[in-house]
Amino acid sequence: MIRVIVAAALLAQFGMPGQAHAQGDDYVRVSAGTLVSVLAGDADRGPVPVTAFDMRILPVSQDAFRAFVIAHPQWQRGQAVRAFVDGGYLKDWATPEHPMEGAASARPVVNVSWFAAQAYCEAEGARLPTWQEWEYVAAADASRHDARADP
Repeated sequence: MIRVIVAAALLAQFGMPGQAHAQGDDYVRVSAGTLVSVLAGDADRGPVPVTAFDMRILPVSQDAFRAFVIAHPQWQRGQAVRAFVDGGYLKDWATPEHPMEGAASARPVVNVSWFAAQAYCEAEGARLPTWQEWEYVAAADASRHDARADP
């Protein structure tokens, strides 16, 4: 099973029907289901099957991303290939290896690029979610896969 990483605190709060157990300390199982997207273009609005996957419960922390850039210096600010990051990459960090002095180490990491996020996921044996997986999870509430019609 491929793991998906995303800021998914809502999973910890609301859970998904069929959720049985955590996958390691940081992941939860999201059960399979069907998504009818409200975001897709007209040609893509039909039901889309979503297979079961594991999703990270909490966002990636400053400390976790710091450990990643120390282990993978090619992703440090100033070292990352400019085609994969922009001028805002880790702009709030004091140095290429350290978040701002006094920053909460458990605070979610911000100002990373899609490419850096994907590299982090790969280093953890995971991947970023597809938009269908993210919409499927975001549509859930405490008891239903799709609670988007709730007022």
